[in-house]
Amino acid sequence: MYWLKFRHEKTYETIQWKIDLIRAADPKALITAHGMSDCFSSYSEQCSDHWTAAKKVDVYGITWVPCRKGNEAWRHFYAFDLLKSACGDTPFWHT
Repeated sequence: MYWLKFRHEKTYETIQWKIDLIRAADPKALITAHGMSDCFSSYSEQCSDHWTAAKKVDVYGITWVPCRKGNEAWRHFYAFDLLKSACGDTPFWHT
């Protein structure tokens, strides 16, 4: 558990550092990020946290590929409801 917490904190510290560099060079730049559609099943390997990531950027989104993730109706609902919930007031997109 502590290793996952450490990885999560370091991952998003690094992302914030990159955002700060971009903002310093161009304060008007639109900062976007792309998350993992299956963030719960891949969290430990990829530190994918929609809630943390969406708060840091101007626009956040995911890619959903039915041939890799499954084409059952509930899977589509799950992925995009999760994305919408995590984004809160942050605009979101999907491909």
